[in-house]
Formats: sequence, structure tokens, C-alpha cells
Amino acid sequence: MLPSYYWPVLTILLGIVGTIFKLLVWGFWFNKRETLNDRLSPEIAKTQDSIHERKLLPKLADIIDTVIARKKLWQAGPTITVLNEISIDVRVRDVIIVVSEKFALDRSFEGLHGLCKWVATSWLIAIISCVVLFFVYHHVPVEARICWIKFLLVVLTFAFLVGVIVLFLFSRAYNKLKRILRDYQF
Repeated sequence: MLPSYYWPVLTILLGIVGTIFKLLVWGFWFNKRETLNDRLSPEIAKTQDSIHERKLLPKLADIIDTVIARKKLWQAGPTITVLNEISIDVRVRDVIIVVSEKFALDRSFEGLHGLCKWVATSWLIAIISCVVLFFVYHHVPVEARICWIKFLLVVLTFAFLVGVIVLFLFSRAYNKLKRILRDYQF
């Protein structure tokens, strides 16, 4: 015989579980990646083009001008004097930094894509273990109930903690990427 509170509690549980499923599982597994692509891909491409035009090309032009000037001076004076007067390695280092900034944008964006599946998977495990825990509590014989409840509570706690941590990491990575994009708006 089921207790009188069984159906209202089941209805509330399924309502909460359905909401969490829609937002954190379905949303992150299917919708979040497309949303990220739609919102951030044009901004990332625009930012990378801007970095390319405003930072990389002037630095490359400066290196080319330095090399041309070095060739002209090389003919006029001794090699040691020319090499001491014109240093090119700092400029090459600046170009490498600019190229690594462009790659950092791509890595951040791909990291967001990877975190989406982790968020969805961890919350799906938490939802399944919560629903199974409810049914185990009400439908499994008392002798086996304690073992199952302990196991499901451990799984639920672990999945919930992982879900919260991965959701926090996703939020932090998203904010970091938006901050990087905002910093490069010229």
C-alpha cells in the first residue's frame, strides 16, 4: 500500500526533474553548442580578423622593414655593427605572442564545447539516480532498501557535485571568453 503523500511527492519530483532535465541536460547536450556557435563564432572570427589586421600585419611589416634596412646597412658597414644596432628577435617574439592570442580564442571556444557534454552527462546521472532513489525507497523490500539507498545516495551526491563543478567551470570559461572578446574590441 502506497502512503498518501506518494502521488503529490512524485508529481513534485517529476516536475523538478523535468525542469532540470530540460535546462541542464537537453539544453546543454543539444542546444547550447548551437547557441554558442551562433553567438560566439562571428564574434571570434571578427576578433581574430581584427587582431590579424591591427596587430599581426603591422608587426610583420615592421620585421620586413627591419630586414630590408638590415640588408642595406649590411652593405654599408661591418656585420657586427649592423647586428648590434638592429634587433629582430623581440619583434619575432611579439608576432609569436599575437599568433598565440589567436589560437587562445579557438582553444577557449573548443573548451566550451567540450564542457557542454560534461555538464549534460553529470546532471543526467544525478537525475536518473534521484528518480531511481525515489522508486527504490517506495517499492523495494526493506531488506534490500538500505543497500540500494546508500549506493544511490553516493552516486547522486557524486553526480551532483560533479555537475555543479562542471557548470561552474563552464560559466567561468564562458565569462573568460566573453572578457577576451570584449578586450579585443578595437
